[in-house]
Amino acid sequence: MRKSLILLFTLMCFTPVYAQTAEATLAVIENFLRQQLGRDYVLLEYNFEAATWQDSSLGCPEDGQTYTPGTINGYSWNFLTDDGIRYRVHSNLDGSQAVLCARMSEANLTYSTFSNNLFTIRHPNLWTAQRSGESEVSYAFRGQLGCNLPGAAVYVVVNPGNAEAVLESYLSNTSTEGRINAPFGLTGSQTVYTTPCNDFQRKWQATALTDQNNAYLIVQWSPENLYPIWKPVFGEMLNSFTAVSGSVVVQPANVTAPTTAANPATAEVSAITPMPTEIAAQVPMPPAAPMIDLTTIPFIHVFLGDIHIGRLNNLPGIPLTQDEISAKTHILPSPNGQQVAFIQDETSLYSFSLVETRGIQRISEKTARGFPPAWSPDGTQLAYMRDTGASSSGGVMQLEIVVNENVLGSLSFTANCDTTLRYQVDRLYAKETGFQGNNLMFAWLFGDRFVYTPNCTGQGLTIWNAGQETDLGENLRRAQLAPDLNRIAAISDEGIVIIDLSTLEQIVIPTTAPPDQLGWDITGTQLYYSTLTAAGPTVFDDASRQTELEPILGVFPFESRLNTVRLYQIDINNHAEVQRWEGQNGFAIGRIQGLPDGSGILFTYIPSDRVFLAAVINGEDPAKIFQSIPQTQLFFLPTDSTTAQPLAYTAQPILAVPLVTLRN
Repeated sequence: MRKSLILLFTLMCFTPVYAQTAEATLAVIENFLRQQLGRDYVLLEYNFEAATWQDSSLGCPEDGQTYTPGTINGYSWNFLTDDGIRYRVHSNLDGSQAVLCARMSEANLTYSTFSNNLFTIRHPNLWTAQRSGESEVSYAFRGQLGCNLPGAAVYVVVNPGNAEAVLESYLSNTSTEGRINAPFGLTGSQTVYTTPCNDFQRKWQATALTDQNNAYLIVQWSPENLYPIWKPVFGEMLNSFTAVSGSVVVQPANVTAPTTAANPATAEVSAITPMPTEIAAQVPMPPAAPMIDLTTIPFIHVFLGDIHIGRLNNLPGIPLTQDEISAKTHILPSPNGQQVAFIQDETSLYSFSLVETRGIQRISEKTARGFPPAWSPDGTQLAYMRDTGASSSGGVMQLEIVVNENVLGSLSFTANCDTTLRYQVDRLYAKETGFQGNNLMFAWLFGDRFVYTPNCTGQGLTIWNAGQETDLGENLRRAQLAPDLNRIAAISDEGIVIIDLSTLEQIVIPTTAPPDQLGWDITGTQLYYSTLTAAGPTVFDDASRQTELEPILGVFPFESRLNTVRLYQIDINNHAEVQRWEGQNGFAIGRIQGLPDGSGILFTYIPSDRVFLAAVINGEDPAKIFQSIPQTQLFFLPTDSTTAQPLAYTAQPILAVPLVTLRN
């Protein structure tokens, strides 16, 4: 079944006959590419153009092959898939003749930097690093090891002798075909060879580098027919490799392949590397949730500046707004699953129906900045905070709670915060969470009560009840309401605080590390939290290049932050905690939401801007700099895995789950 996450149909200009023929041929060519790759894939983007080939090579001749001359009309196809490769396919008009042009295909990748106590290496962002101790690290596309996939591994050998001896030892029990040895750099050695792997031929590149203490064996591989595509990627990885001692320097740029897993030459094929048994045994499993077909639940998110609605298996879906310039935030489905409200340009409140054919309706143009709207527990009424324009000394504003243009009451809000954000990662993080990660809470509770944040810093929680206010704690922050509306979780200086909103009883749950963001699962029995461990900032402040680079960086001096980002899960009943995921080269996790069928967790991830800074400083071409600009990514983490799968570049995701039905 054809799948699409981000589908951008770029149809060139054709005669009508060619266009119709191409559309009919598309499915044939997609299936052809699937056969060439030996796997299914997610099509992110494609385009095609009419072409005329002069012989049966279809414009992709292979050395040593003979082709029949003669004109063949057809198409040149360009497919960008979820592995980050733009595959070039040439075909005739009906697709009965097709060829994958590996030498014309190219990687469309950004890179992350992996570092440990022994070495540093760059690898594609879509590849997951898996450690077997400090001296053995593998890298694989989404953690998957298979004969039909590329991969890489780095091994550190202590007191090894010279590079040639390391390679000979490594390959001593491996039967290789067409093996070619060559010097590499000043002290290194490299060999390229081929081995059978199930129904595929796998091409390997093994490179040994040495310093005064260790040897570093970098093994890289891909299916043989795709090797010309992956060869530049492997070269990028090799050229970035540095031992912590700094003594290993890779010089040649015209090198090949990436690395593999435990023993790359004999590694067995596996789908997704399973969670280690000792970890899986600790993962708190939620109770059985109501059976829900996720393909029937509307998935709402902001894609390319507009709100889209679709399904998790068919993103981005249908655009609901047609104005990518105006900022859309605080998207909130009603608990009955029938309507959606959102804020546009900070102060305008809109709503639209998911069940009726009507346009978007504007509710108010005076919504208080930073606050979300709030649906009544039954989903039939919409409340919002209205800015009255009145303020007093100290920046204290008077806000009103409004429902159907009726003012329920007023409250005070301290608003003397500077909300300027200088960096792209901070702006992305704020859209997912709130200013500097601190959301302003406003939610409608049972009994026509409201809970809100009284300070623009995001500190404090207060319950408003018919004009009476109850302070829940001035140091509480980043609160998330449980799906049952009876509890709220917030971060305090002691850990995570769970508050019973009926009795106001508070329970403190200590955490492994200071929490950054929180999220619930649909049953309300599991709580998720993220953490950040800073690797230290990198500041670029070379005054001699300020005039040149400040227009690109947008900020000068430029401070890049790099964090190890982790995701934890807590069982609310017994407070059992387990780490679920780790990202090495990130900035932060934004939103966290457990899927209603219990199959896993959705979360948004903001990568570090370290790659962007390096691309600008190194004078990369504009296309590479553009690709390195951090963008919010949506990830899916299966319940039984520690490997998260990237789904799309999109922001502010939320499932329009009918909570009213589930509560009953």
